[in-house]
Amino acid sequence: MRKRSLSRAALCLLAPGSFGCIGQTGGNAVDLPVAAAGPASAISGLPLSCASDNGLDLTLTQATLHIGAVYLDQSQPVSGGQATSCYLTGTYVAQETSALDVDLLSPELQPFSTKAHGITEPPALVGQVWLTHGDINTVPDLVPVLSVTGTAIRDGNS
Repeated sequence: MRKRSLSRAALCLLAPGSFGCIGQTGGNAVDLPVAAAGPASAISGLPLSCASDNGLDLTLTQATLHIGAVYLDQSQPVSGGQATSCYLTGTYVAQETSALDVDLLSPELQPFSTKAHGITEPPALVGQVWLTHGDINTVPDLVPVLSVTGTAIRDGNS
């Protein structure tokens, strides 16, 4: 009889504690779509041309940028005051960790393969775009993140 009453008492004490941790610490969890695009002036399927201030005329026929991840942080960094060389201090409020190779010659939004995960509060003040392949804490990333093909002309020389 005594064993049964201790079991009931233990259950009554554990149950409220286990449900007490289910609350939220700030904001609701959300999944949101993330996309990237080339400049609005680009026309899909056509080269992109521009000129520099020093007389260099550029025509790009292919340009791809690899984005490894996107993070949103609630804290703005202080110039020169970061705790580490790669990570911002503060609280990350959203992350998109599936990679995307963006066609920089297309103005169309190009969605990441999965949705980002985040919380609704507090608001994000800083965004980070990581141009990496895989884990930044492992061996050096030897795969190019930017691939560009085109022509540069200055004073008739290309």
